[in-house]
Amino acid sequence: GVEVEEHVGAVKGAMENVVHISKKEPLFVVEAGVESVETVVLESQVKGEVILFKVKTTSPQRYYVRPNVGFIHPRQTEKVELIFNAVKELPSGLETAKDRFQVQVARLPAGSSVDQSDATQSGLEAARKAWKEIEPEDVLSEKLKVKIVSKQNVPAAPSGPTVNSSAKLGSDRGPHVVAPSAGTTTSNPAKVMTVTEALGADPDARRKTQDELSQLRRELEDLNEELIKQEAILRELQNRTQGDKKEGSMKLATHEVDVKGPDVKIPLEQAIVMLLAALMSIALFIPSGGDSW
Repeated sequence: GVEVEEHVGAVKGAMENVVHISKKEPLFVVEAGVESVETVVLESQVKGEVILFKVKTTSPQRYYVRPNVGFIHPRQTEKVELIFNAVKELPSGLETAKDRFQVQVARLPAGSSVDQSDATQSGLEAARKAWKEIEPEDVLSEKLKVKIVSKQNVPAAPSGPTVNSSAKLGSDRGPHVVAPSAGTTTSNPAKVMTVTEALGADPDARRKTQDELSQLRRELEDLNEELIKQEAILRELQNRTQGDKKEGSMKLATHEVDVKGPDVKIPLEQAIVMLLAALMSIALFIPSGGDSW
């Protein structure tokens, strides 16, 4: 057992000297009808040599790798997408599954039949052809332990795009970035405190607030009394105005009578003349020396 552990440690150490793997434990957040994508970056640690890589999985029916073979040029990187295939229903016990990926690398032999132009183009067929020329003892490998979490058990995502992405069932395979929705928030709603709760810990502040409320209440009462007085004054003014209008109407009517009066009155001179005429008429009808009537 000690020899096996030492061999595994030596292989890992040799692997790190050739290719650095960005993620040793890819995490898939899964839900029914949606595929989940994890991106692993393979970075070459050598100069002057082209590195072959190959990625395998223990559950090919569950995962898809793109690309699963290829070249890594000196001091360059290659991105590999590990894709959890979308299924209509998630199988039970998925989060406890012991799925693995295995990354294999090897140096492209100097006398390889694959020419440099094929390696530069990173052609899949050229890479597969090159792997046929690699001896098993020249292959370095490292296993990646998979972690699967149901989306229902994951808290709300923080702001900003996430590396783990998803696409709906039936869509084209490809990297997708999932951004949080506009209405998503991770903060709890703030508790609204009442005035009593806010001032309960400070008696002086509470007493001061109560005094201010009492003062405002007294001022409100004074304003109410003043309003009542103003309404009484307004009613008195309205009554006076109505009385003045009636008096003015009466004076106007009296003036009209005085004006019309002279038109029907008999002048004094005319009355005297009429009276004298009447007396003279009476004197003419009285017989002289006779008995009276």
